[in-house]
Amino acid sequence: AEAITHAHCAHTGAPPEFVHVTFNDYLGGTPKSTLRIVGNIRSGRAPEVKAKMHDEILDEVARILGVARDEVTLVLQEMPAEWAMEGGHVLPAPGTEAAWMKEHWTEGEDEEKPTPSEPALRSSRQD
Repeated sequence: AEAITHAHCAHTGAPPEFVHVTFNDYLGGTPKSTLRIVGNIRSGRAPEVKAKMHDEILDEVARILGVARDEVTLVLQEMPAEWAMEGGHVLPAPGTEAAWMKEHWTEGEDEEKPTPSEPALRSSRQD
């Protein structure tokens, strides 16, 4: 989950609060890969950004699982930002997260608000 969050934030500038990673058991049929990842992302990003994010997620997940890259299936599905909400507020278009976070996001008293240019990620990642 942390590797996926890191790849998304590093390549898109989105705050980690916008990334939600869940794991589900495979239900039915014969899987064609060890793992299938489906990511819903807000539309409007450059193809190069999506490609870099896609490649890093595949590489990191394969490394963590100790499997070949082709054993991981990754699908990134784009959707309009207005189809998603955080904290009861419609998400902003890509690139406008900082203003949205300042206006809508509240953190605990001891925590700082992350900015898209500096995602609030741990300096030493754990797998």
